[in-house]
Amino acid sequence: MSEPEPLLRAVDLVKDFGGRGGGTRAVDAVSLELAAGETLGVVGESGSGKSTLARLLIRLIEPTSGQIHYRGEDVLAWSPGELRRRRSSWQMVFQNPFGSLLPHLSVADNVTEPLRITRQGDRRIRRARAEELLETVGLARRHADLYPHAMSGGQQQRVAIARALALSPELLVCDEPTSALDVSIQAQILSLLMGLQEELGFAMLFITHNLAVVERLAARVMVMERGRVVEAGPTDQVFGAPSHPYTRTLLGSVLPLRPVGTRGTETTNAPSERTPLVD
Repeated sequence: MSEPEPLLRAVDLVKDFGGRGGGTRAVDAVSLELAAGETLGVVGESGSGKSTLARLLIRLIEPTSGQIHYRGEDVLAWSPGELRRRRSSWQMVFQNPFGSLLPHLSVADNVTEPLRITRQGDRRIRRARAEELLETVGLARRHADLYPHAMSGGQQQRVAIARALALSPELLVCDEPTSALDVSIQAQILSLLMGLQEELGFAMLFITHNLAVVERLAARVMVMERGRVVEAGPTDQVFGAPSHPYTRTLLGSVLPLRPVGTRGTETTNAPSERTPLVD
């Protein structure tokens, strides 16, 4: 029996910035595969190329060379119109939740902005969808009429996740989505993402500098340094017996996270509970 086609596949991706002689190679011959419903962690320090890689994979920026295939189709061959139509299949959650939300729009309008852009439903239908999504990410319906500045960082990131889910994507690209939050709120957001993935079945590409986060989320991990993949494989194997000195350095600086269900301030939200935040 043949192996199923991966949801996402990249081959020898390269991204150069700048001109001749003074340019920088941010991503250097990176290849990866991601199956439907799977989580792949991509780790590395700032400047390792991991965020650039994420943007390449969903064509927020264009590669210098290489291939990207989504469900077997050549993503780089899509016309601008085809790309706009297909982009609903993947969504991104950014590091800074406040910076990714539109401050002049209410929470409800932020959440349903993708529906408005793609002309799905009227205002009443979009409002109902916003309230449904807010409850899905552990917020109350009353939060719909707030504005982003009136919410905590953890609440803002939940709103950003709700917006990312509005079009029911098959792939969620998470670029350091917990690094701007304190440790206790990080644990809540990670638990939320794990529960949502189990319920909705989307794949995740999770970008982070923190291996403890990847250990919670991902069965496979890819370690990047200076634009190249220096080590990749099952997370327990890479963590248990790292073969590259850079991976060993990262493991030496892991920040601990309390496990799901640990009793303590703001760490008791299991994925299925989605208790509304009131911080």
